[in-house]
Amino acid sequence: MSGATEATAHVRERALTAPARDYGAPEQAEAWLAGMDVAFPDVVITILSGWDGTTSLLMSTGGGLVGAGEHDHVAHASRMLVAEAGAWADEMLPLPDLSYPTEGRVRFFVRRGDRCMVAEASEGDLVDGMHELSGLYTLAQTVVTQVRRATM
Repeated sequence: MSGATEATAHVRERALTAPARDYGAPEQAEAWLAGMDVAFPDVVITILSGWDGTTSLLMSTGGGLVGAGEHDHVAHASRMLVAEAGAWADEMLPLPDLSYPTEGRVRFFVRRGDRCMVAEASEGDLVDGMHELSGLYTLAQTVVTQVRRATM
């Protein structure tokens, strides 16, 4: 594993497992972080969105963008994703491990307090609007789009 790969894996792991207090997250928030892993043949892209608009886009092969939420449109999209993901938290399952989803799959996660809840679906079903989490997928893709616009 390269240094860049280890660094991005560490950022993802901390986001999914660190105590909420490490992030200064509001104790009673329905959600304080939300995100999505999208698995492609050679890389998994992870988007992390915080309640305060902080935003990171990570690649499992190393690298990515940290701090994209400094741009207003990115921060707004991230806050919308966190709010919507929080509404789904009770329907999700506890994080089983830190593995990435397999190719063609999407894993959503939401942090509430010190818990991390997850749900997974086929990307094809999400894109086609055939899954109950299709709206969450669309919001996460909006975050990705806003990151791309802000950084290109």
